[in-house]
Amino acid sequence: MLAHILEAIEKVGNKVGSKVVNKLPNITDKQQIIINSMKINPKISATKLAEIVGISKRKIEENIDNTKSKLKHTLIKANKP
Repeated sequence: MLAHILEAIEKVGNKVGSKVVNKLPNITDKQQIIINSMKINPKISATKLAEIVGISKRKIEENIDNTKSKLKHTLIKANKP
């Protein structure tokens, strides 16, 4: 799901996409590494992300879920008048 959101952001443009991702509230360094890795390779596995970040696969999945929630909330707020 996060990969699809990141792909949609990529289609809008790197400049706009970067602004949205950079405005995520309370994003951790690990979540930023996950986002950057997924931007480079949207099909990257949770196992490979776990190796890159240095945490368990389960923690990667939790971080992705948390990041998706933050991104959805940020996008909803941005669309309100």
